[in-house]
Amino acid sequence: SNIDASVPPCQDFYSFACGGWLRRHGIPEDKLSYGIISAIGEQNTLKLQKLLMQPIRRTHTHSAERKVKAFYRSCINIHDIDRLGAGPMLEVIDSCGGWDLSSAPPPGAGWERASGAAWPDFNEMLFRTQGLYSTSVFFSLTVNVDDKNSSRNAIRIDQEGLTLPERTLYLGQDEDSVKVILPTHTHTHVYTHT
Repeated sequence: SNIDASVPPCQDFYSFACGGWLRRHGIPEDKLSYGIISAIGEQNTLKLQKLLMQPIRRTHTHSAERKVKAFYRSCINIHDIDRLGAGPMLEVIDSCGGWDLSSAPPPGAGWERASGAAWPDFNEMLFRTQGLYSTSVFFSLTVNVDDKNSSRNAIRIDQEGLTLPERTLYLGQDEDSVKVILPTHTHTHVYTHT
């Protein structure tokens, strides 16, 4: 059905092989490209969403089905996400001694807890954000094929980019951008540890 038999294959093989597909599928406005792989991916995503929204049948505590469905539902529960805001991450930061490194002891002290005061614990923050929550903070740590020897893997440490998906979200003044940026600015005082 993807072939266009009206096109002679020796003159334009691409149109012959893909003409039927091209007639039935334009590139959607929200995409840069679109093909059979994209279409299959969209179909699979819809099927997965449908499966994840079905009632949980295996309800025991260690059930993988229960865990994955509960996790998925927590990710799409916009009401609870908006209600919680930055709270969960602020709790992590606060439990690591806060965010204000300017009042930390001199570099040799290592940011440990000194004299009973809770100093920012950088190692603990990295462990929690990257180890427990799989969020890259300050730098990313990945394992990839070694550029110099493709028969082995190498650990890669790289600078981390913007945490929001695109730069314009930091600069935009439209309603959506302000909604994303404002919580960060209004909670800045929570990060400071005195």
